[in-house]
Amino acid sequence: PADQAAPAPGRRWRRGSRVAGARITGDRVFLQGPTDGPLFYHLQRRGMPSELLTRPPEPAGRCWILVNRHHGQTLASVLQVNELALRDGIPPLRPVAEFGEAVILQAATDDLILLPPTPKKSSA
Repeated sequence: PADQAAPAPGRRWRRGSRVAGARITGDRVFLQGPTDGPLFYHLQRRGMPSELLTRPPEPAGRCWILVNRHHGQTLASVLQVNELALRDGIPPLRPVAEFGEAVILQAATDDLILLPPTPKKSSA
């Protein structure tokens, strides 16, 4: 609820890394900066592989999508930064956890489409 104070950032990220810790091999976390730094730090502190934030998702894996509304992020913006889109006909993703203004959504790998890279503008 809006009238509740958000937990302190350290507490929020520790709790968020616990959710990521419930992963199985092949899972992947998608996020958008500046959220990546704190989560990377807490994953390292817990001895979890940083590949959780970088490797391609495996077909049987789950995709965790972290949206930090405090930084103006939306599901669409996090997907776009990661060059992803939801497949047509996928029901809305529901939050599996919320920590203040951060929300974690879960999707199956098959729910996502890899988009072609955005062409870089030439400086000429």
